[in-house]
Amino acid sequence: MSDVLSIELIQSAQGGGQSNTVSDIAFQNIWLAIVNRDLSSHQIITEVSLAKKYSVSRTPLRAAIQKLIAIGLITRLPNRTMIVTELNLENMTSLSTTRERLEGLIGRNVWDRYKQGLISIASLEKIHESMKKLLVLNDPDLLLSLGIKFHEEMCRLSNNSVAVNFMQQVLLALEPYRRLIIGHQERFESIISEHDEIIQNLKGDDPEAVEILMRDHIVAARKFYSFHLETALYNDNKRLARA
Repeated sequence: MSDVLSIELIQSAQGGGQSNTVSDIAFQNIWLAIVNRDLSSHQIITEVSLAKKYSVSRTPLRAAIQKLIAIGLITRLPNRTMIVTELNLENMTSLSTTRERLEGLIGRNVWDRYKQGLISIASLEKIHESMKKLLVLNDPDLLLSLGIKFHEEMCRLSNNSVAVNFMQQVLLALEPYRRLIIGHQERFESIISEHDEIIQNLKGDDPEAVEILMRDHIVAARKFYSFHLETALYNDNKRLARA
């Protein structure tokens, strides 16, 4: 995903609009570095090195670090050393199951509001059609960004500010795992098929079907992440055994 679209995700989680405080900008820069793997998993980091790298003073930097610790992307060890949190199954599963519940609720909220005539889902359909066109071009970065836009639009249409606030924090923490999709065209094909079912059922008469489809969509993603994380762990163990 382009950095511009990644920053849109951050700004959405920070309440929309442009985030221009020094702390917000430091958070954006470090979050992007972790997601893009410029700061790699389990890498030791210090306030001094981050302050120098991002030209930020210690006070706003500490505020940014605390946010990153809160969403689990940085871990502070007992000896006060900080490391970039390693991708792991337990953390991913916790984030994904939380997202699954929230997405189900949001899907039901959108169905309710659509059936009451309070909203149109034309914007959602437009994003979906764009994804289908991009699938042919095999542009994973744009497909990944449109995937997030689809879910952000569902959040907006739901008008459930409490669920959306929780969702935005989960998405920030889940993004390093979501990047595992890149390079796997078959998963993008499945995502588009799953989105298509969701849209069709939003027009139907069964709110429970929408909720189940939304949750199944996240379960499918979780299975994909699990497989690729387990494969990476297995390969790492084989390399260590040969060393």
